[in-house]
Amino acid sequence: MQLISVRTIKNLYGPTRARSSRMQALNQIRFRLADGQIGTCVVSDGNHRIRFHDPNLGAGVTSEFSFNPEEKTLYYDNNISSSPAARAAVKGPIDITFTLGSRWLDPPSYTVYLGTDSVVTLFVQTSSELAYSRVDLKEGETVVYLRNYP
Repeated sequence: MQLISVRTIKNLYGPTRARSSRMQALNQIRFRLADGQIGTCVVSDGNHRIRFHDPNLGAGVTSEFSFNPEEKTLYYDNNISSSPAARAAVKGPIDITFTLGSRWLDPPSYTVYLGTDSVVTLFVQTSSELAYSRVDLKEGETVVYLRNYP
């Protein structure tokens, strides 16, 4: 009875924890990146790092999101030129990538990323271990429109 209960709990709460960390990552990034200035985003480090200017934090302030796949942690630094270092924003996703532009701006084929100066596409992937050695992989994708004009 106890073994069945443990497996049932693992099957129920594993996907819920994965969904929660995926949504936390998407929400953290959307909330801060939407205040970014149009034309200032730079993606690097295998699409795991994005730098952008946030005029709400002051003139010339560069903020950064970076994802460390080994630690499965998303870091946020509101000002890369000052201390303290970046802080962990979300733990748990297995992959987060940033892509400038959006395929949704390319109808009807939806193949080319357009709007690279004012739109960022986020991809977040999470996984959860289920009972009987199964793994549940889920992906989240969203588009963030930058709000602040130069």
